[in-house]
Formats: sequence, C-alpha cells, structure tokens
Amino acid sequence: MSKAKTIFLLDHSTKTALNPGSLVDLETRSRTGIPTENVAKPVWTCMLEACLEYSRIVWDIYPNHCFIRYIICDDDALEIGLWDTASQNVNHFMNLLSSVRAASSDSMIGRCIPAALDSLSEPTENEKGGKIKNECRLICIGSFNDDKHVRNLEVMCQELLNQKNRDIITSGKGLAITCLSIIFLNVYPDHFQVSKVSEMLCVDQSLQTYTDVYSVRAGNLSNFMTALVLKHYNLTSTTVTGIPMKEEQNASSSANYDVEIFHPSAAMEELIRGDVAGLVYAVKEGCEYRTATLKWNTPRVSINDLWYCSSAYRIAAVDVNSRPSSCLTNFLLGGRSVMLEMPKPGGSKMLSHMLSSHGGEIFIHTLVTTRSILEDPPSISEGAGGKVSDYRIDAFAEIMKSCRLAPFSSVEKEPLSKAYNKIERYTTFWPITSSKSYMAACQNIMGIFPNVIVKENLSEEEVNQCKQVIYNFMGMENRGDPLPVSNITSARSKKREEHYKNLFIELEQYLRAHCRSKQHHRVLDCLLECRSLAGEKIDEKGVIRANTDSPASPPLAKKAFAVTQGDKPISLYDYWLKNVIEEQSNRRVELVGRIKAGEGIAKLYQNLESERNLVSQL
Repeated sequence: MSKAKTIFLLDHSTKTALNPGSLVDLETRSRTGIPTENVAKPVWTCMLEACLEYSRIVWDIYPNHCFIRYIICDDDALEIGLWDTASQNVNHFMNLLSSVRAASSDSMIGRCIPAALDSLSEPTENEKGGKIKNECRLICIGSFNDDKHVRNLEVMCQELLNQKNRDIITSGKGLAITCLSIIFLNVYPDHFQVSKVSEMLCVDQSLQTYTDVYSVRAGNLSNFMTALVLKHYNLTSTTVTGIPMKEEQNASSSANYDVEIFHPSAAMEELIRGDVAGLVYAVKEGCEYRTATLKWNTPRVSINDLWYCSSAYRIAAVDVNSRPSSCLTNFLLGGRSVMLEMPKPGGSKMLSHMLSSHGGEIFIHTLVTTRSILEDPPSISEGAGGKVSDYRIDAFAEIMKSCRLAPFSSVEKEPLSKAYNKIERYTTFWPITSSKSYMAACQNIMGIFPNVIVKENLSEEEVNQCKQVIYNFMGMENRGDPLPVSNITSARSKKREEHYKNLFIELEQYLRAHCRSKQHHRVLDCLLECRSLAGEKIDEKGVIRANTDSPASPPLAKKAFAVTQGDKPISLYDYWLKNVIEEQSNRRVELVGRIKAGEGIAKLYQNLESERNLVSQL
C-alpha cells in the first residue's frame, strides 16, 4: 500500500554502532603476499546503506509525490530532511548524515516516537490547501531486546497517535493521521544464530494502525529493504538480458550483460490484461522477490516516435554503480531507445516494452500488443470463440432492447427481482449460433412464433397462430419434406426423423421457459399432444388421419378378379402372353401366307411339287 509520507526511526545506540554487522571482503594482498583481514561493517552502517537505497528507488520513480524523512534516535531526536522537493535526494541526506556524532547511549526509539508523529501530522507541498487522507508509514529500525520490548513500543505508538489526533481536532492545526502503518525491523549481527524478536503481524481493531515485525541479519538488510520497497510502492523487477557491451579490457570483443531495473507494476499488468501469458518470472538469488525477464532487441529501423504505447513509467536501476547499469543509462540518456521483447506461448517472440529517456529521465513504455483503440472495433467473430460467422447478432440485439432497465414507479413491488426473472427467462434457452439451433434454421417457417411466446399474455388469435405453426411442422413431417437445416453441422449425419425430433425438443424447451399463463399452457399442451400421436398423421388444419385400420371398423369388401377366354378361364401367364403377341403384331405387316391360312397352318412353297412334276415330264 503506497503512502505519501514515510519516516525512518533509526536506532543510533551502542548496540547498532559498536556491534559488527557483517564482514566486507576487500580481496587485497599486502606487499608480503599475506591477504589482509576482512573489515567488519557495524550494524549502523548497514542500516544507513539500506535506508538510502530504499529512498533512492522511491525518489527515482516517484519524484515530487512520495516524501521520506529520517529521525536519528540519539539523546535527542535529530531530524534529517523536510517535506519539500528540494531536500528529497540522496546527496542532501548524505551531507546531513555525515554530521551525526558517535553513539553514546542505549536505544532511544521510544523517546523519538512523539517527534515522528509531529512530523507526520505536518502537510507536504502536495497536501497544502486540500482535504486528503493523511496515510503515513513509520519504519523503526534498530536492535530490540525481545518481543515484550517491541510490544511496548507498539502500544506507545497507538496511545500517542490517538492523543495526537485529538489534539489536532481540538486545535485545528495540522493534519490528523487517518492510517498509520508501523514496521518494526529488528537487525542483528550475522554471527548471531537466532534473533530474540519473532516476526508477527498486528492489526488495530479500529483499522487505524497496522503493525509488522521483522527480524533480519545485518548482512541481508539491503536485500530485505529492496524487497520491502517493492511491496510498499507496488513496484516490480525486470531484468534486461542480452545487452551487447564491449569488454573493458579488450575493446575489440563484446559480451552480453544483464541489468535489473525497478518500475511500477502497472507496466506489466497491462500485458496481463491483454491476455499475454508469455512473461517469464524467476526468483532472484538471495532476494525474496521475482523478476521478469525481457530480452534486448536491436531493430533495423529507427524506433523513435514509431511505436504506439499505452503507458510510460519511470524506472530505477538496482545496481547503479555497476558498469552494465552505467552504460545502459548513458546510452538511453544520449537520446537512444531500446526495444525489449518477450517470448510468446507458441514459441515466437514479440516486442512488449521500450526504454527511452524524456527530459533527462528514463521511462519504460508499454507497447500495445493487442488491437489499437485507434482502429475500427473488432468484429464479434474475432472473440474467444474463434472465427465464428453465424452468431445470432440480430436476435441478441432484440434481447438487449427487450431487457433495457428504466426508472420504475413506486407502486411496483420488487422491480429488480422482476427484471432479473425476465432476463433469466429470456436466456434459459437461447442458442448463441444459428448452426446449433433448429428453430433459428427454420426461422422462415416459424413466423411470429418466437416473438409471440415471450409475451406476458396471449390472445386467442395468437394461440391459434402458434398452434398452426406446430401443425405445419407435423404436416411437413408426414409428407416427408426436409427441414432447411443445411447450415447445422450436427444435422448432416442424421436422418430426417432425427431433424424433426430435435426441432420438437427445442420447441418444448422454448415453451417451457416462457410458459407462465393458461394460453401458454394451451400451446404447450398442443405440442405435447401432437408429439404423443407418433403413429397418426396430422395435416395442416390439425385434422388427425389414421394410418392403420381401427379394430372397430367393418372389414373392407373384397372384389374377385378372374381372366377368361371365351367361357374358359386362363392363367395370368397366358393372358400376359396374349397381350404381348397382340402388341407385337400391331408393330409389323403380317405374312400373306399366314393371312390366307387363317386359323390353320400356313404351308410354305406350295408350288414346289408341281414344278418337280413338270420337270420330270420334260
């Protein structure tokens, strides 16, 4: 939770000033070749380095917005810095800290709490002349005796805070502290095995104060404060990898380096809102936070003022004294820009951010990875469902028009419940696409049926019209007419009977969703009655025609059929053969001999014998 004002209460006692906090490895050797001993860094030095690093990150990212002050807890409360922009920088604080004298007493944090509350009640430059919530943070860093010592300081803070707010309300001078976050940070030397103070979280019942207690080794205090500033100011870490840089010893060769930067988390959250899941996070070694990895990209064209960005935020380099950080900073301040790319889930890469400087400050720009707001709005077919082109857009627009909210009269009871029931009834059965609805495919045959059924009450004429639609479908089924369901994918492998069965199921679901009056029940009963008469035929007028003979009907009269030739009956084959012969005889000219023979047998070559007798006589 970001606070506009933060005060560090630094315990400048003999415990922090004299106890060795951590050892510094100088990595040097004397002239005799014997390595020098490591230098012990006191707890007080570790505290100052961690606080200055915390402050530098805040001032780099939120200049003129977040203010920090130090109070040195010695015999007297020594305040470092003011609530103005001129004193909010590292150089100013280091010059004031250099004048702090040596420690000569025990812990004095309890005596300096009233001075800290007095400073927090003073308005900053941004808080003057306006009514705002004075939410502050108090960070107490020192070497505490035990849990009881920390608990007494917590109770003291709450009592003094309540008294301070009462005095401000009575006098009207200053700003009442609406919310105070208290952090007790117990720092102990590295050679201690276990801390005497346990970590805990306390919340005041009035929700006015929040207390956190931590115990950290002096050697790890800087990393812990770095993780703490990310939590307090909603920051995130990004590591720029693959930065090409020439070697310091050999200018002809180059190597790739990594640089870690801090920036507001919003720079990454916009990518997450754009459904980009390719960010790679890794826990930094020796720290308690994660860092996102983005790779250096060198475009072939100029990148100044060519990319559409959705946001820009200030950055702060983590290790400002390292050579890679210094080279990257000078490169950006020289007017150059750096593109950063991130991997996509499919294995490809895309440009996601850009580093560039404006007015002597370095910003990280979030590139738009989705459709730009300057382009035309996307089609509904480009949504999560993929390239779907048969959404029932017109039907959905009609539902939106029918379910619009409007001011209600005081006479009506429970208007919200009435509106909820209506939208629930409209959407109980409502296919999204036309390819999944038989009713939508048969819209031309349905006519006014869907629009009439949704009414609160039906007239007698409307009931008859709805029944007529049901009779029309029954008549089409009896005649064997196919339904216009060519655009329904699941209907291609089904038979015609299955099409009508699915259609009647949808009609029943639709009627049951909107069935709330006697007239609606009459239409539903008509559909159920027609579906129950599966072995009977119903024409378009609703008249039932029997497919089979009723048992009570008299038997049909049977007519005898016999074929005769003259007075003698003949078989069916003889009758068929006679007809074939007659038909063939009509197609050709009959022989003369057969005509002369009549019913008898025609004799061929009748003059052959007379010609033989004549030849023999000769």
